[in-house]
Amino acid sequence: MDRLAGSLAATGIDCQQLPGLGGLRKPAEDSINTGRHNTSCRGYADYMQTASFEEAIDELIALAAEHVTVIMCAEAVFWRCHRRLLADALLVRGIDVQHIMGATRLIPAAMTSFATVHRRRVTYPLMEV
Repeated sequence: MDRLAGSLAATGIDCQQLPGLGGLRKPAEDSINTGRHNTSCRGYADYMQTASFEEAIDELIALAAEHVTVIMCAEAVFWRCHRRLLADALLVRGIDVQHIMGATRLIPAAMTSFATVHRRRVTYPLMEV
């Protein structure tokens, strides 16, 4: 991360880590997000229900109000990453989200089809068919 921050700083771009938004969360034993079959995504969705997540996303929104903001992760594509869930949480708060796909392509974020929203909380329950 230090090399990346140094490279970005050389071009006038600030780099900040927000550990409260990082991925790799473990699912709760009583998870309400059973529609998320991937363990890592279910863990992040469970984390999204916490006060810690609320504080971290509020910090991100405050930064975005002051500066153009980009969220990065090790995963190249958003649909295999917690960034997709984070995008859902930002969308319900009225924040415009664009996924960067290569040097010239942006994809507007859309809510995950099976997400449910109650106030500002996004969950991913298992849908009965």
